[in-house]
Amino acid sequence: MVQGGVLKGQSPARLAFLKKVLDDAPTEGIEPIDKWQHPEYGGRAPDYYLVYLGKQTPTSWEFKLPKPPQGKGQPPADGMKFTAEVLDTWNMTVTPVPGTFTLVKKTDYFHGDKDGRSIPLRASRMWRFGSSG
Repeated sequence: MVQGGVLKGQSPARLAFLKKVLDDAPTEGIEPIDKWQHPEYGGRAPDYYLVYLGKQTPTSWEFKLPKPPQGKGQPPADGMKFTAEVLDTWNMTVTPVPGTFTLVKKTDYFHGDKDGRSIPLRASRMWRFGSSG
């Protein structure tokens, strides 16, 4: 039998932040949207997405949603509206992104914001967005 040790430093707070992110996700859980082409996308297509960039630290991200592989949920559709939040995993904060993103088909694989907007990220590596209607 293996037992864990005592959590130290910011570990308890970081685990609580992750738990809050997961508690706010759909009750069915988070699945990869397309684990082969875009493993950074998880969620429940087409209503909830969580994007994680790992060690990448871009200063902005173009709002775009991939079509899931056949049999893995419904694809996004023209006219769907989304709100977004930036999750700063280092500082453990959630910042709403102003405005609503309205989808339009950009390619056979991606839908993006009809106005081509991007989300400023600073040092954040994760963000989430969900359908607003």
